[in-house]
Amino acid sequence: SNTWKIGDSRMHLSLTKGHVQMLNRKAISRLLACLMLLMVAASMNGCGKSEPSTRDLLIGTWQTSADGKTDVITYHADGSFGGKWETGSWGILTPTIVIISGNWTLDGKTVKYTVTKSSFNNKELSGQIMTDTIMLINDTTVVLRDETAGGEISTWIRQN
Repeated sequence: SNTWKIGDSRMHLSLTKGHVQMLNRKAISRLLACLMLLMVAASMNGCGKSEPSTRDLLIGTWQTSADGKTDVITYHADGSFGGKWETGSWGILTPTIVIISGNWTLDGKTVKYTVTKSSFNNKELSGQIMTDTIMLINDTTVVLRDETAGGEISTWIRQN
């Protein structure tokens, strides 16, 4: 028969084959609409949790220690930086603390520093351009390869 009866003796619904096909189409359309809404909601939920950029991760104060010396650098969001490092003995020089500041830019994984002020040896570092390559960066650690000093690799720990 082309008619189905649904229900009990008190109430029933009679459907023809055409009605069932129409109900199936409506149900499928509603199901697809619900699935699309769920997918949009899930993707919007992920939007608030995007990964920070390398630049955003780099901004802050970092410290490294090696051979009994501690170096500190702060990258500011406005593109300026300030830092201090202990020189150790360079030839006839005695160990000293150098304070520098200037501007920094990021191109891919390359950090370029332009020194505008230096406390070292009559300010001879002023005007110099130095570069580091970021080997690894996350919320707590950055590993830099100093391209200006022959590729020396150092690990820096976030201080703030």
